Amino acid sequence: MNWKLFLTATTLGVLCIFLSRSPIQLFLPPSIPGSQDKLQAAEVIPLVGAVGPESLAFDPNGEGPYTGVANGRILKWQGQAQGWTEFSVTSPQREDCVRPFAPEMEHLCGRPLGLKFHPKTGDLYIADAYLGLHMVSPDGGPATKLVNQVEGEPLRFINDMDIHEEENAIYFTDTSTVFQRRQFMAAIVSVDKTGRLLKYDISTKEVTVLLRGLAFANGVALSKDRSFVLVAETTSCRVLRYWLQGPKAGTQDVFAVLPGFPDNVRRNSKGEFWVALHAKKGFLANLILSNSFFGKTLLKLPISIKQLHLMFVGFKAHATAVKLNEEGQVVEVLEDCDGRNLKFISEVEEKDGDLWIGSVLMPFMARRYKLGWGQQDSSDTHHTQRITGHGDSPELELSNASTSIAEAFRKPVWENRGPTYECLQYMRGRVYSSPFLFLGARARGVRFFDAWMANSWAPTGSPHLKWRSRMA
Repeated sequence: MNWKLFLTATTLGVLCIFLSRSPIQLFLPPSIPGSQDKLQAAEVIPLVGAVGPESLAFDPNGEGPYTGVANGRILKWQGQAQGWTEFSVTSPQREDCVRPFAPEMEHLCGRPLGLKFHPKTGDLYIADAYLGLHMVSPDGGPATKLVNQVEGEPLRFINDMDIHEEENAIYFTDTSTVFQRRQFMAAIVSVDKTGRLLKYDISTKEVTVLLRGLAFANGVALSKDRSFVLVAETTSCRVLRYWLQGPKAGTQDVFAVLPGFPDNVRRNSKGEFWVALHAKKGFLANLILSNSFFGKTLLKLPISIKQLHLMFVGFKAHATAVKLNEEGQVVEVLEDCDGRNLKFISEVEEKDGDLWIGSVLMPFMARRYKLGWGQQDSSDTHHTQRITGHGDSPELELSNASTSIAEAFRKPVWENRGPTYECLQYMRGRVYSSPFLFLGARARGVRFFDAWMANSWAPTGSPHLKWRSRMA
């Protein structure tokens, strides 16, 4: 049986449906039960001549936040009166680093991602995706390179970090040994599993690999008692826990499974963890990640990375932040379901009860004030009542969904399966009538779609979720 031909036909069938129907109907980001649509009330703080404040950090004196942007600079926020000032750079080659967003120049200009201040020394440590782990003194200025290779090979995609001040060590992630940051979508849709969790000893300058084989290793956060460190696996939509102390030291387990793609993880003063989701995991993302061949096929088709990203996030900009307790249980979910204010968030940093929010794609950061969290803001309603708009976005240009579609999608999806069923039935019919597949292959393909239609949209708690879990 020619499985590659079958999978290619299936992939093309999905694309045909996408091209012939409204993507809003088929691939809207899923809702999260119990979430609160409160992030749209955040105050937006624009950047000037910069894009992508991926990570945020406050210095030991409480000043900041500091953030790294797409053209290789580290900026410091000094309040509304003074605005943003340049604090550091990771690359001395600045002549051609003038555009706010130029992915093709990132390997020269640098692309700072995770930031952390050492609580004792006040030094700022920077995870530059291309140029390696850097450090800059509390006074700012050009950053000093600490490490850019491990085991004789260059680090291709350093992402995030946390600092263990007692060990004087840095725990950080290398997202992939194959792909670089500007190829992040290719790393995800091809289900690359070459990510690593590493430890850098500041005193000895030695690097130790703690975990390998991670699917897009991303955010890092130490527990309050330093007994374990968390690492986000973006592609797998989960957070792993690596034990540092106790009888489980040196082992890992799954800390939390999330409804979307986690980026940075940050601990608050209570020991809880805020996880920023780049996007929720919807129908199409689920399909693509169910088999790496789907993603690899998409990468070969005449689709731009921007279009692929648009499909992957459900054709609708949105923002989601999940708070986990020390046991990995969900405590709170905050969203901007329509992307009216926030989109594609990468980090949530809690300071004095306020949430400071970064985004790897947007030209602004945001602040969600503590006041009103427990109250119903006039603009806040439950997420299932807010699915028609998406807000203005420089990344996405989509028309609002119609009222009839909005009303239809307020129902549980298993009560309103028309568009999805039509899509699956169309693909089933194409497989059944395909002259390129043998009879046995067509029969298996038909059974594949029959199982999909029967079980993939079953409600939570249904006994028919076995097949659906394999798609997840």
